[in-house]
Amino acid sequence: MKKIAFILAIVVMQMSSVQASSEENTPDLTRLCEGKGPHVKLTTKIEGRKVKGSCQIGFKPDQANVLDYKAMNQPAVQNVCKGKARGTSAVVNIKGKNIPGKCDLVFKENRR
Repeated sequence: MKKIAFILAIVVMQMSSVQASSEENTPDLTRLCEGKGPHVKLTTKIEGRKVKGSCQIGFKPDQANVLDYKAMNQPAVQNVCKGKARGTSAVVNIKGKNIPGKCDLVFKENRR
């Protein structure tokens, strides 16, 4: 029984450390889908509210946490990987700054 409790505690600690970035406990949306397949449904907390979404092909910057939640929703970021294959290199220009990355699985919020 103690082994099971210990294993569960480790799993829970690992999951929370993978999903949350150091800045304000906001998850890095570009890293939430690492190790997951396309269309996997996820729920995360962003700016104090629950957000449902899934893993879809989108822009993943080379450097973690370089784009915040609002920047990830800008049209330049949302459209750069449309029609491109997973693994394709891409560059996005946000506020005059070129951000290199690739098209990969990223968390995308469900839109209604």
